[in-house]
Amino acid sequence: MTIRDDDIPAWRRYLRLVRSNPAGDVDDELAFHIQSTVDELVAQGMSHAAARKAAREKFGNVERISATLYTLSQQRERTMDRQELLQTIKQDLIFGLRQLRKSPVFTLVAVVTLALGIGANSAIFSVVYSVLLHPLPYANGDRIVTLDESIGAGQGFNAVTLGNFDAWRKEARSFEALGAEWGTGPRTLTGVGDPTPIYTMLRTSGFWKAEFIPPVLGRYFSESDEQLNAPHVVVLSTALWKNRFNGDPSIVGKTITLNAVPWMVVGIAPPEYILTPPAEMIWIPLVLPPERWNDHGDHELGVAGLIRQGVSTEQAVRELSMIDARLAKEYPNKGFDGSVR
Repeated sequence: MTIRDDDIPAWRRYLRLVRSNPAGDVDDELAFHIQSTVDELVAQGMSHAAARKAAREKFGNVERISATLYTLSQQRERTMDRQELLQTIKQDLIFGLRQLRKSPVFTLVAVVTLALGIGANSAIFSVVYSVLLHPLPYANGDRIVTLDESIGAGQGFNAVTLGNFDAWRKEARSFEALGAEWGTGPRTLTGVGDPTPIYTMLRTSGFWKAEFIPPVLGRYFSESDEQLNAPHVVVLSTALWKNRFNGDPSIVGKTITLNAVPWMVVGIAPPEYILTPPAEMIWIPLVLPPERWNDHGDHELGVAGLIRQGVSTEQAVRELSMIDARLAKEYPNKGFDGSVR
């Protein structure tokens, strides 16, 4: 640090009323004491050069002293700043509480508004994080696609028809698995406490393969479960299993009753399959009579696919679009134009 022997300029003193300068304060203080010693020695008869040399020898290592004092000054400034900040916050809180107490109606409205805003933001963030930001929990998540059919140029997209999906899974070679699901609303669970409506999703075995996460217990559907005369089987969500069946690990293989029909539990799906509420869900196989699989006008299905290794997304979608283009000619005016997204 540079120690000046001149008197402290007046502007430096006034500037510190606005903003502190620990380094300048240290320099000025040392310079003042050195200059005072020089003045005393000169008054005793020493030359100015000899007095300056003697003064510096008396003080020792001025740079080290300056650095030490600067460090101590900084620590003091930080302590004072923290104390001042805490005192300001305390005063603001006291003033705010007094003002709120004077206007109870306004306070109530403000608290309710804040609570609603915070709650809404938390809910929205939870959904956005789980759906958009959090890494996909599925195996081979970088090869999973969801698929829609184009309604027409510039008119948007639609769910996939039953017949078109059936053609995709029979003809497409770009996918390791293609699966469909269809939300059908709640079915009433009985025999476990009060009758309770549980949201139910129809799903093909291919959907579990496309978006695969190992089951908590048991298994998912197989193609044999999708036959018309196959035994009734279900997969439960983790939340339903824990809330309604106390997390009983022996539930697999047991029968539950939905809409007065018995269904055998074959597996428990992990909670990662629930991206949006409700958390309590049941999946049953998507089983339809053969004629429904030839319906090219009923847009019901959400479709997911697992693209084969080495096949690009563009190639896979182009293959499905070629199939859809052919179907659009065979079944015109059915709400799809032959383009797949």
